[in-house]
Amino acid sequence: MWISIIFINLFIAFPVPLPPHPIHVALTTVEYQPEKEQFAVTFKIFYDDLESIIAEDYGVALNLGKPDENPETAVWFQRYLDEHFSLLVNDSKKLPLKYSSKEINEKAIWLYCRIPYTGKINRITLTNTVMMDMYFDQTDLVIFKFDNIEKGLRFHRKYYSESFTVGKKL
Repeated sequence: MWISIIFINLFIAFPVPLPPHPIHVALTTVEYQPEKEQFAVTFKIFYDDLESIIAEDYGVALNLGKPDENPETAVWFQRYLDEHFSLLVNDSKKLPLKYSSKEINEKAIWLYCRIPYTGKINRITLTNTVMMDMYFDQTDLVIFKFDNIEKGLRFHRKYYSESFTVGKKL
């Protein structure tokens, strides 16, 4: 009985914060748009997690969706995504990801980006470590669409990159 009272008092005196959500997952779609000569890339992330990781990594408060939202939010999104996402075509250098816009809805944020590309596409390498530096159990689900190919990928700390042949010349 005394032990129970001690634990209850310690819990009240030093409350342990509970995570805002128990699932640590992000969703990314990558779709080649031949008419625009680009890959459209969309990230869906819990926005509180994204704010937390940017604050932790760069010491910057974003205040997403608030009147005092950081005016350089786009710069910080671009920097974070540049460090945690890459797409290579035909085993060449990393293609530049260009952040375009965001949309916030309840607990999620959608980050819309594009990667311009013209030329032959035979082989793709995707690397995605978005939010993996925050949670040990983070899972990133990636849907890749190219021509008539649709591929679902599941990335985590031990498996965060995949290469595959698409076999299409543009």
